[in-house]
Amino acid sequence: MRILTIMGLALVALAGCGTQGPTPPPPPDFDHRPPPDDPGPGQGGGGMEVEGLLGRLSDYAIQEAIQAQMAGFNNCFQRAGGAFVNGEVQLSFLVGVDGRVREVFVSESSLGSWSIEDCLVQTARFLEFPPPEGGPARFIFPFLWNDAARRLTRQMDAAWGYETVRGNRKLVRECRATHKVEGSFHITVYVGARGRVLDAGFHSAKPTGDRFPACIVEAVRSMTFPDPGAATYKYALLVEDLPDT
Repeated sequence: MRILTIMGLALVALAGCGTQGPTPPPPPDFDHRPPPDDPGPGQGGGGMEVEGLLGRLSDYAIQEAIQAQMAGFNNCFQRAGGAFVNGEVQLSFLVGVDGRVREVFVSESSLGSWSIEDCLVQTARFLEFPPPEGGPARFIFPFLWNDAARRLTRQMDAAWGYETVRGNRKLVRECRATHKVEGSFHITVYVGARGRVLDAGFHSAKPTGDRFPACIVEAVRSMTFPDPGAATYKYALLVEDLPDT
């Protein structure tokens, strides 16, 4: 699996937002990893193609389209809630036969900042790709941000904050009912002094629209977690059913 090839190209572009050099040549090889909700037609072969359910786009074509909006993507990362924000965001794309983005959402993220994640999605909607060969194409594009900041946070296990989230299950259920969304999703939270939420992010294996993640993040930001003292804790949880007992 060589999805890190694309990630590396994305990192170079993020680091060099002030200047624009020549278009990089396509990498020598690439294996596609389908989105979480896409069984895919197989594991993909060699070459430089990203295959989806029906169509395909070359890695080179994807990189060129991303590069054209790189200034916008860079601006998204300026929305970080603090120097501690770090992680990877994976955007899942569905590109139509005309090359326009038909669907894009955060399918995986360890970043923990919905303001950045949502901005990346909104920016990605303006991308234009060459028409995929063979029909609509699905693929994932990753962004990695501020990896060095991992040392500024302490990663907590799922049990640490579970009772806090479960104790606020009414807020989660209200978001589900309002936006008619079922199924599991993930939250990533940064917690500071007195248990206050400093920033929070959202991702799910399937698209849920824009308003449901915003509702969940607002609910999470209103929660008070165990006090980490002077440290900053990073907490991730898969939210499924939150039982009353």
